[in-house]
Amino acid sequence: MPFSNAEQISPILAEITHLNPRSILDVGCGLGLYGMLCRIHLDLYHDTEFYRKLDGSSSWHTRIDGIEGCETYTPFIPKWAYDNIYVGNTLDIVPTIADGQYDLILILAMIEHLTREQGIQLITQLKRIGRAIILSVPKKWQEQEINGYPLETHRSHWTEQDLRDVGFTRFLPHWGAWLAVYNIPTHACSIETASPESGTTNKLFDQLDRVDIQLDQIHAVITHFEEDMNMVHRVVAQIKNSMDTSLLNQHIMFDRLSLSSRLQSFKKRLGRIFSR
Repeated sequence: MPFSNAEQISPILAEITHLNPRSILDVGCGLGLYGMLCRIHLDLYHDTEFYRKLDGSSSWHTRIDGIEGCETYTPFIPKWAYDNIYVGNTLDIVPTIADGQYDLILILAMIEHLTREQGIQLITQLKRIGRAIILSVPKKWQEQEINGYPLETHRSHWTEQDLRDVGFTRFLPHWGAWLAVYNIPTHACSIETASPESGTTNKLFDQLDRVDIQLDQIHAVITHFEEDMNMVHRVVAQIKNSMDTSLLNQHIMFDRLSLSSRLQSFKKRLGRIFSR
């Protein structure tokens, strides 16, 4: 679909603002939701004179480009949010882009529309042209085919291990989608002066990698705990409903027994009166 579910917007946007890129490529931008969010939160939100960018007296700080393969969607893309929109096949467009052109590449709810081989090919190219990548893909496979929209067909399923195999090292918390990060944002865009050959820097990167893995494990434990607690709450609610129903039935039964007992007593009294 050319849009995103609401639950994944917050973690992705938080990651983008933490990364604070100066150039972004939105692959499969759909209706342009993330381009607009990036434009607002990277260019306008923290600028006290944001109105100068809106009236054209000041230029945007962030370069935001998009690629979209479905021409039907392009009229709905907010043009003010994107510097350039490339319309066409992503697999044809990305190889023409020079190395290292973008601080961040977004490929959100798009990779499942390619075959596995095409997906691996595209990710390899994106790693060439971008310093960091945020990718989202559904955790569960679901058939999808929309008549007249061949690019909306689901053609591949991706697991966490599949994404790790192609270079993604960190995953943002989300119940229904893998939100995978390639190149830890701190490394990709914030450390400008560190030398790749520096032993101290490499050790720092290794330590940060281990911390990120531990955080992923903690997120996984918390997620499983939350799922278990939700199940417990559902079971407790079912038991409570069952007990409430049982108590109600008992009250009805006791009321009926009490009424029957009273009628029997009244009948005996009438019998004594008429027998005199």
